[in-house]
Formats: sequence, structure tokens, C-alpha cells
Amino acid sequence: MPSSTLIRVLLCGLSVAAVVACSCQVTAHVRGSTRGHVTFEIDGGRGISHLRVLAREVSGAWQPAWEVSGEDEVQEIVYGTLPAGFREQATANVLPPNGIFEVTVGTRQGAVGPPCSGALLFTFSPAGVVKECADIAACQAIAGLKADAAR
Repeated sequence: MPSSTLIRVLLCGLSVAAVVACSCQVTAHVRGSTRGHVTFEIDGGRGISHLRVLAREVSGAWQPAWEVSGEDEVQEIVYGTLPAGFREQATANVLPPNGIFEVTVGTRQGAVGPPCSGALLFTFSPAGVVKECADIAACQAIAGLKADAAR
């Protein structure tokens, strides 16, 4: 094989690998309320194999609120309800209605791609409805909290 053809084949292979590696994005969503269930789901055709919820303390530190993982993947997980085949790494704590939370979801390695993950911030509106937030300040505004002084 001429060297120029070999170089083109190698570059093409690298391009395909880069597209596969870079296309691994998980979009996480949350829905629900303080009066019902809080449900986490992901888009993209892959299921959740790992979920971690962190609660933000007044000091700004993050503490585990709940963490689960499993060998299988599920499309959605209800907070505090362990899906079949999953195990808890941290038991579910009560989510305070004016709290700020971060959820991270992960997937297993695919046949042609790496494990994927996604994260989002959420809080509850004064009416108790789950609201996704772009950042901490947005969560604080939604929850009716004063903004952090040290931002």
C-alpha cells in the first residue's frame, strides 16, 4: 500500500474514533415535586447505570444525598426507589424543599463508545415543583434564597 494511502486510512480511522469518542453526551433531566416523586431520566437511547445526587450545604459544600449503581441500565430512576439489579452506595436522604441539588448520571461503555455521563442542577420552586437550573445563582433565585456572598 502506498504511504499516502496508508496515511489517509489512518487519518480516516482516527477521525471516526474521534467522532465516536466526542459524541458521547448524556442529557439528564429531572421532573416531579415535593408532594410526589422526583424522577431522573436521560436522553440519547442509553440507560442510566449510575446515579448520584448531591445536596448543597449552606457553607457551599456538597454532601451525598443518594447514590445507586447497577449492572443493567434503566431509562429513569425515581429518587429513593432502588431499581431492580441496582445497589445503594449512599441511602436516600430527605430532599429539603429549598435545597439545591446536583445529579450526575452515567452509562456503561457502549459497543463503540466510552461510558458517558451528564449532570444538572435542580431545586424546588416555592410551590414545590422541581426546576432545573443553569447555575447556583439561578437555583437560589428559583428557591427564593439569598445569593451566595462569596461568588
